[in-house]
Amino acid sequence: MPWSFNPVPNTGDVSDRFNSHINEALENEERKQPVRGYIGGSNIGTPCTRKLQYHLEATPRDKQKPLTGDTLRIFQAGHTYEDMLILWLKKGGFGIKTRDRRGQQFAFEAANGNIKGHVDGIIMHGQVDMGYPALWECKSANDRNFKAFKSKGVAQHNVTYSSQIAVYQYYMNLTENPAVFSVVNKNTQELYHELVPFDSELAQRCIDKAVLVIKAVEAKERLPRIAQEPDHYLCKFCDFQNHCWETEHDR
Repeated sequence: MPWSFNPVPNTGDVSDRFNSHINEALENEERKQPVRGYIGGSNIGTPCTRKLQYHLEATPRDKQKPLTGDTLRIFQAGHTYEDMLILWLKKGGFGIKTRDRRGQQFAFEAANGNIKGHVDGIIMHGQVDMGYPALWECKSANDRNFKAFKSKGVAQHNVTYSSQIAVYQYYMNLTENPAVFSVVNKNTQELYHELVPFDSELAQRCIDKAVLVIKAVEAKERLPRIAQEPDHYLCKFCDFQNHCWETEHDR
């Protein structure tokens, strides 16, 4: 069967036309996702308790701050890096599990479902002399953040990630051995791995903060903002900035 060619006028930037369709599809798909009504292990380290309260109340993000196609591609690329690193670890002789006996991603749920988390994996055995089994948490980072992880370590460079690791270790009962924190450099594909001992004090602080948020929601009380002005750096990039400072301006 001969090919049928439909010439298209060479107007505008063809790259922009391709990307507009891709972004529109990703954004439509994201809009169909339900808003999560719980405190996730990945954001339990967030310093602002009011932000965690919005998460628990399933508050939609500001209309002015939807997840764009560009951002969604970054998120999905992160999952791809994770899949690649799982494969590389297995090839390197590490036994890593990412699913439970039901074929579901390892996860935990606490406080009547108000706290939840999904675990990247558990390393059961391997070629490195360390304690097994060990929680495995994977991230991808740009070159600047990657170098910061290497020079400072996760606890010093990113408290949200270190909080996530501590809480996951606690709820998954993997506190005896250090967790393995792996990072892929998105610019160079360089890999960095760090052993993270269980920080019981950090885990307890995070859990106590989550309980504070849960009790505030149950009592219909609004927790204070973390800052006095909306241009504070933690507010400026918050998904709920307008809702917090305009819709609730009187609180």
